[in-house]
Amino acid sequence: SGGNIGNQNGETAATRNYSAYFQDDWRITRRLTLNLGLRWEHFGPPSYGNSAVSRFEIDFASRTYRVVRPSGGGDCGCDQDNTDFAPRLGFAFQLNDRTVIRSGFGIFYGAPDAISHDGSGRFYHLPPAFTEISFPTDMLVQPALIVKNGFPSGLIPAKEVLENVTVRPAYRFIPTQYALQWFADVQRELPGRTVLTVSYFGAGSRHMIMHRNLNQPLTPGAGAIKNRRPMPFFGGINLADPSGKASYNAFTAKAEKRYSAGLTFLGAYTWSHTIDDGAGTLDDGTAGGMRDTYNLRLQRGSAAYDVRHNVVLGWLYDLPFGKGRRWMNAAKTAQWILGGWQIAGGLAMRTGRPFSATVSTDLSNTGTTNYPNRVGSGVLPGDQRTINRWFDLAAFTLPAQYTYGNSGRNILFGPDLHSADLKIGKNFRFRERYRVEFRCELFNFTNTPYFGLPSASVNLPDAGQIRSAGEPRRIQFGLKLLY
Repeated sequence: SGGNIGNQNGETAATRNYSAYFQDDWRITRRLTLNLGLRWEHFGPPSYGNSAVSRFEIDFASRTYRVVRPSGGGDCGCDQDNTDFAPRLGFAFQLNDRTVIRSGFGIFYGAPDAISHDGSGRFYHLPPAFTEISFPTDMLVQPALIVKNGFPSGLIPAKEVLENVTVRPAYRFIPTQYALQWFADVQRELPGRTVLTVSYFGAGSRHMIMHRNLNQPLTPGAGAIKNRRPMPFFGGINLADPSGKASYNAFTAKAEKRYSAGLTFLGAYTWSHTIDDGAGTLDDGTAGGMRDTYNLRLQRGSAAYDVRHNVVLGWLYDLPFGKGRRWMNAAKTAQWILGGWQIAGGLAMRTGRPFSATVSTDLSNTGTTNYPNRVGSGVLPGDQRTINRWFDLAAFTLPAQYTYGNSGRNILFGPDLHSADLKIGKNFRFRERYRVEFRCELFNFTNTPYFGLPSASVNLPDAGQIRSAGEPRRIQFGLKLLY
C-alpha cells in the first residue's frame, strides 16, 4: 500500500542559551510567607557551520517554490523571541499548629525540542541534499510498488528536487513553548503521625509544535490524491505549527503515615482530566490521527494519556516480633524464627486510556485518518463489556464516500487497571555485624489481567475485540548479605 526510499544527511548545529532569574522568600508574619520570582529565558539561534540545510518557500497561488539556504553559518532564518519572562508567585500560611495552606502559580518556558528540527532554527535537511521519496496509493486499488521489483533505480542520491518528495516551509517567528502551572492545597496533621493533604492542581501548555501537512487535498473528493493536492509536484509539505495546546485539571487527596510502630504507608487518589489536540513531536496523538489539517478544532479531545481516576497505595510493616520489637524479644530461638519479618505491598487502580473509533479505508480520499459517523454513545454497560465486544459497534456507521466522519477523537475508554504487588521478607542477624536479607516479591500477585486497547477500526472483522494484555503474575526471590 505504500513505501519510502531516502538517504540520510548529517548536519551540524550549535546554540547558546541564556537565562537570568530573581527569587526571594518574604516572611511577612510568623504564619505567612510569600515566594516571589521572575525568570527570563533566551534560547539562542543555532549556527549551522557548513551543513547542507535549507528551507522551502512556497507560493500556493502560482504553484511555485524556491529553495532558501542560510546566508552564513550564523543565519538561523528566524526572528528570536526575547520576551520570555516567567513570573513565579506562591505563599504558605499556617492556619494553626496542625494546618497549613499553600498556593502557587508559575510560567515555565521550555527549550525547543531540538536545535534545528522543530527547534529554534528554520532550516532543515531537505531535498536535494536529503531526499525521501514516497510511493502512495489510492484506496488500495493500484499498488504503489511490486515487492519483487523493489524500488526504481537511479533515485538516490538526487541531483535536483524530485517529484513526490516531502519538503518543509517554516514560519520566521515561532513563539517559545511554555507551560502554566498552579495549585492550592490544605495539609492537616492527624493522629498517629499521619498527614492528610487535599489539593487542586492545574496546568496548561501553549505554542506546542503540531505537524501539519499543507499539501493535503483541500476537501474530500474523487480522483487521485496527487492531482488534488495544492502542490501536486510534492508529496507532503510539512509545517511545524506552534498552535498546539493542552490543559490539565486535577483534584488529589494524599495520606501519608511516617514510620512509627513498624508501619508506614502512602496513599493517594487523583481525579483529573487532560485535554489536548494531539500536539507534540513525540506523536502523543496516536490514539487518533489528524483528519483535516485545515480544521484543527476537530482534533480537540481527551489526551491519549488522560487518566480520569487513579488510586495508588504503598505500605510497609515490620512485624512486632523479635529483637527490638514488642513481643518475643528475649528468647533467642523465638527471635531467630519469628523475628525480623517484614511485609510490604503496593496497589494501583486506574481507569482506562482513551481511544478513537476509526475507519481503516480512506473513504474521504484525502490520505488522512478516517473517522466514522457517530450515531450513539458507543459505551456499553459494564455487565455487557467483554474482551470480544468492548464497545458498541452499532453506535458507528461508515460515512458516505468522499466525506469526513463526525465521530470525535478519543471518545471511548479502554479497560481499567487493577494491580497489586506484595513483598515478604525476613532479616537474619549474625552477631552485630552481619545480616542476611531474604526477599520474596510477587508482582501482580493476584494475577489480574490488564487488557490492552481494543481494535478500533469499526469496519474490520475484529472491531471492538481486545487481543493484548499486560504482564501476568511474576515471582522473584532474592538473598542479600549486608556487613
